[in-house]
Amino acid sequence: MRYIFLFLLLLVSQTSFSANFYWTRGAGTVQYPSALAACPNPISYYSFTLAPDHVTIASNLTTATCVYMYDGNRNGVLVPYNGESVYRKGDSCPVNTTYNSVTGACDAPSNPCASKKDVAIPSFKWDSNSDLPPSTISSGGCEATISKGKCYYASIGKAVCNGTATFTGNQLASNPNGAQVSDCSGDACASGAPQPEKKSQDCVYSSNGSGSSSCTATTSDSTPGTAQCGSVNGAYTCIESPKASLTSNTISSTKTPTSNSNGTLTVVQNDTITTVKCSGKSCTTTTSNSSGTTVTNSSGQVISHDSTCTGKSCGSSGQVSTGGSGNGTGDQEEGDDGDSPSAGTLTDPTNGSFAGQGDDWDSKIEKAKKEYKDGIDKIKDSFKPMGDVSIGGGSKLYCPPAVTVLGKNIDFCLDKYASSLSWISDAILALCAMIALIIVFS
Repeated sequence: MRYIFLFLLLLVSQTSFSANFYWTRGAGTVQYPSALAACPNPISYYSFTLAPDHVTIASNLTTATCVYMYDGNRNGVLVPYNGESVYRKGDSCPVNTTYNSVTGACDAPSNPCASKKDVAIPSFKWDSNSDLPPSTISSGGCEATISKGKCYYASIGKAVCNGTATFTGNQLASNPNGAQVSDCSGDACASGAPQPEKKSQDCVYSSNGSGSSSCTATTSDSTPGTAQCGSVNGAYTCIESPKASLTSNTISSTKTPTSNSNGTLTVVQNDTITTVKCSGKSCTTTTSNSSGTTVTNSSGQVISHDSTCTGKSCGSSGQVSTGGSGNGTGDQEEGDDGDSPSAGTLTDPTNGSFAGQGDDWDSKIEKAKKEYKDGIDKIKDSFKPMGDVSIGGGSKLYCPPAVTVLGKNIDFCLDKYASSLSWISDAILALCAMIALIIVFS
C-alpha cells in the first residue's frame, strides 16, 4: 500500500511540475523560447561588437553553445567564436508544435498559405444553406478577403454567391455553418440558386395513444432576392435589392374528446399558429393560440360551442386563422396582417362525425324545396290563360314572360313552335313541368 501511495505521489508530482521547453543563460531566471534567443546579444570581443549567428547543441540536447562570426584577420573572411553556453529546461514542446534540434525552439506548424498572400481569386462560388458570406472566407484552407460578390438568396435558407477575392496569406480552416467555396466560371457560378417556392400541407390528425389526436402542418410562400456584397465607405456590407421575402404559417392542433354520461360528446380543440414573416434577412415571429369546446348530441348535432383566442391571427369566430383562401381553422379578421397562406386543411383520418352539419344541410334543403315550390307555382300561373287554346286554329299560341327558378331563367313561349305542335294544353303543361325539373337539378 505504501508503494502504491509513493507511486501515485510521484506521478502527481511529475504531472504537476511538467513544463514546456525553455532556455536559460547562466544563473539567470529569464526564460527564452530558443537557444539562439538565450545567447547574449550583442557582445564585445576585442574591438568587435558581435551578434549571435547560430548555436551548437550538444548531444545531451540540454546544452548549447552560442557561436559568433567575426572578421578576425580583417580580410573579409569570417571565423567563428564560441561564446557562452545556454541550458534547456522543461519536459516537452507545447501541443501542436515541433521541437527544432538546430535552434532548440518549439516551432509552430508551417503555413502553406503564406505563399498565396495577395494572390487574387478571379471567380469564386459561395454555396451556403444558411447565410450570405462574411467579409473573409476560406478557400482551400486559406483565408481570402472578398472584393465584391453577387448573391441569390432566400430569407431563411440557401444562398449562392459569386465574385472575386484576394488571399491574405493566413490559414482559415473552414467557412461558417458548413458553407462551401469553390472556383467557378460562366453559368456554373450561379447554378443551384434558390427559386420561388410555395409549400402547402394538410393537418392530418393522428391518435397519440391516450385518446387525443393531433396534427402539425406548415404552409409557406418564399420569393428569393439578390444582394451585392463588398466594401461600402470602408466597411464590408451586403446590400439586398430586391429583398427576399417569406411568409410561413405552422399550425399545431390537438383534439381531446370526452364522452358524457348523458350521451353527449365534448371535444376540446387547442390550436397554435406560428407565423414567420421575413423581409430580406430580417424576420419576425408571432404566435397565436385558441381553445374551443364543442358539445354534440348522439346524432352529431352541435348543442353548444365556445372558444377563446389570443394573438394577431385570431379570427372573428374566436379561433386562430391563417387568412388567405385556404382552409384554416377560423376566419380571417379584418385588420389582421392579411393574406398569409393557409396552414392547410385540418383533416381527420378516422371515421368522423357530421357534427354540426345536419342542421346546416336541413336548412339548405328546406330553402331549396321552398324555391322549387314557388317556381312550380309560377309555372302553373303562367299557363292558366291556355285553358282554351286551340292548336288547330290560326291564332298565335300563348307566349308568357320567362320564369326564374333557383337562379335559372325558363322560357315557355310556344308561338315559335306553332307549326309543329299539336298537343292539347294539359299535355303541354306536363311537358314543361318535366323540363323545369331537369333544368333545376342539372
